[in-house]
Amino acid sequence: MTVFGCMRAHPTTAGPSDSLLMAIRLMDTYWLRELPVVDAEVRLLGWLTADDVAAALRSGLGPASALSAAMRNVCPVDETDSAEAAWERLASGSEASLPVMADGRLVGTVSRVDILLARLEVLAAPLEPDSASRLEKTP
Repeated sequence: MTVFGCMRAHPTTAGPSDSLLMAIRLMDTYWLRELPVVDAEVRLLGWLTADDVAAALRSGLGPASALSAAMRNVCPVDETDSAEAAWERLASGSEASLPVMADGRLVGTVSRVDILLARLEVLAAPLEPDSASRLEKTP
């Protein structure tokens, strides 16, 4: 299974000139722990986390832009990467989700819950009639 099969497409994003207050409101409204900051071509510029917002508020960056508080050294996954590789990154790090890229553009986000849900959906899918009849005939 690839990341494409698990990701949440068309994520909520902030623009580089959006205020930190606007970004916080987006995070609150959509219950986000991370918010991608993208340009007009949907290229990833930064990854704003709740911890980044807290640090910005402690340092007095209240009216600053979302981009000024966001992490810039983000290491996204590609939509063609394996879900297992994304799972390992998420399990070993502090990120709740990762940005998903395709052709240099942000196309989604993926979290451990997204990967688990996709795996459970595969396990819960009914067997196709041919495979069920082959299973019944197996001694």
